[in-house]
Amino acid sequence: MQFRTYGMVLSLFFALGLVFSFGIDASASHGGTQTIVAADVEPTSETDVRDFLDHIIEFYNQSYVLTDDRNTQDRKITVYGRAIREDTGVYFHSGKNMYSMGINEDGIVTNHPRYPGKYGYEFVPDASGSAVERTIQDLINSSGVDKPECEKYGAEDRRACAIEVDSPSGKVTVIAGLHHAEDDSAFIFPDCTDLLPDNYTSAMEVTDKESLKNYVEDVIEISENLLRKVGTDLFREHEALFQAVTFGDPTPDQIAEAGKLTSQKLFQKIACLSNEDPSKGPVLNHGAIYSFIMGTDPAATVLINGNNPALNGLDLQVNDPNPIGGAKANIAELIRDAVTDEQGELKLGGPEDGTFVEYHWDDPTTDADNNEGWFERQEVPGNSRKISYVRAANINTSGLGPDSIYIFGSGIYPMDSGDGGDGDGGDGGCAIAGAGNTSQATLLNLLLTASVLFSVVFLRRRI
Repeated sequence: MQFRTYGMVLSLFFALGLVFSFGIDASASHGGTQTIVAADVEPTSETDVRDFLDHIIEFYNQSYVLTDDRNTQDRKITVYGRAIREDTGVYFHSGKNMYSMGINEDGIVTNHPRYPGKYGYEFVPDASGSAVERTIQDLINSSGVDKPECEKYGAEDRRACAIEVDSPSGKVTVIAGLHHAEDDSAFIFPDCTDLLPDNYTSAMEVTDKESLKNYVEDVIEISENLLRKVGTDLFREHEALFQAVTFGDPTPDQIAEAGKLTSQKLFQKIACLSNEDPSKGPVLNHGAIYSFIMGTDPAATVLINGNNPALNGLDLQVNDPNPIGGAKANIAELIRDAVTDEQGELKLGGPEDGTFVEYHWDDPTTDADNNEGWFERQEVPGNSRKISYVRAANINTSGLGPDSIYIFGSGIYPMDSGDGGDGDGGDGGCAIAGAGNTSQATLLNLLLTASVLFSVVFLRRRI
């Protein structure tokens, strides 16, 4: 069966899968009233580590309120992610290497505060044969929902404890207390070579507006390739289910199962959006160049950020205190205006509809421009001048079913901050993309509500 047949279901579930694959750890009923923080955990004490795991799970359970509006929920996700991953000694203490990690049932890393770059890596049992690898595998095999397990490992007799939780994208094992070397061979980057377009412009080649635009067009093609591959695999492996969801009258359980399978399949390739190795596939992350996906809802909610998952679930209703050249101060409005016509409709004609916009943002290659406290004030995170190219595109190329519209783009930081926005050059930027509304918005919102309650987003210090 060709991909052409898959368009209807994939255009619906692609966005769902992106939402579900933010780095979901989920929620569990386990968790008491423990409040021990990472800084106070004795790594060799099973009681301390178990209580620390309880504290983390309790935080999951208490972080989200079903009656919250969507924007509030999204912001809570980001607040939660910041707390879980910031090195404050509460949920992460780098000195003691005390933190939690998540590994889903496909072995994909969904959470790693110590090494955020491991997001989307695959844990492969028996790859290294180390004490850490054996401990992780034993904890995955022995823990369960409401069934925490602990093990001793390593020369220092550290303890690690784990519990399995349910999420919209399947089961995830949350492990606390375990620490491994960053280059541990049991964690493997996925093969992204099947997403390579012909003669593409990599992130390493972006130096000016022309190469920036070419890079964006190739990010669009890579996204089309990803959607096509996911659709092909899903129909081959679960044809009866996806035929029912696509062409029949599916039950809520079938819809939920299709959404879960789609998110799992997408998660297997999620790290490709931050690939820096030419041997692994298209290079979409280099220096300050990276890709991310955001929503075309009024708040411009970020779905996936290839370099800084700190933005996952965060809306872009942030203001630029010093707008450039009379531009709108609200970044969400600025980007939405750039990709819509005078009637407020998305411009979907093609590369001719791409637009350059300019604003202030954080250059991830330097700390000198950081806007401290930006998150609390809902301001832009930095004061570097940035020029971005943005374009809306429908990556459902099958012609069947609802559209799957995203906004693709990228930005560079000009060397001369005073050239009025006409200068090219720079040493980096960011690629952006966002999902548009479809006729299936009601269904999407229902499933999104469930995922928002249990999502865990990834953080880094840069944006």
